[in-house]
Amino acid sequence: MKKKVIITIFIVLVLIMMFPIIKKDNENIEYRSLIYKIIKIKEKRIDKYDNGIIVMILNHVVYNGYNIATSDENIELQEPEDDNGILLIIERGDKKCIPVRLELYNNKTYKLYTHYKACKPFETCASITQYSSELTGSFDYDISKIIKNSRIYNNEKYPPKYILYSANGEKYIAGKNNNNIEDFFNSIDINMNKCAKKDY
Repeated sequence: MKKKVIITIFIVLVLIMMFPIIKKDNENIEYRSLIYKIIKIKEKRIDKYDNGIIVMILNHVVYNGYNIATSDENIELQEPEDDNGILLIIERGDKKCIPVRLELYNNKTYKLYTHYKACKPFETCASITQYSSELTGSFDYDISKIIKNSRIYNNEKYPPKYILYSANGEKYIAGKNNNNIEDFFNSIDINMNKCAKKDY
């Protein structure tokens, strides 16, 4: 009995023990174990630094404190020619599941997709995600503020909190330090931290 207890304690210690790994090409530090990983980010972007902490358990992000350095250059959001065209699409960037999808339109309306079409067992599914069950509403917020505090996507090493797609196909990322995006979500009372549900 005593031997089993010792073995159990040893296994638990192995699972929770952290082994710091310092990458040579930057100042990022990863504390790893068999079940979780803590990433301390400090990576230079031109004259600024990305910084913050990401915590992952079983390869799933449970905390994203990734602050993304933004450029001092003025990033302008290109508006679609059609008044009813999509202005911006926002999704979570750190979800292993299929995230909910928020579409913002040029006429100040939005659609929040909370479900996606899934196949029943032994059925053939489409390779492209097809969203369903949309929630609609309107907003009165200057979306350009969100873009100004974001950065153009460029082979990012770590999962950003949000990924944004503009009307012209440009891809941006937003971190925890983008307060405008959180203010916007609060203004329309939506939660982007959920996974999309299957719709059979």
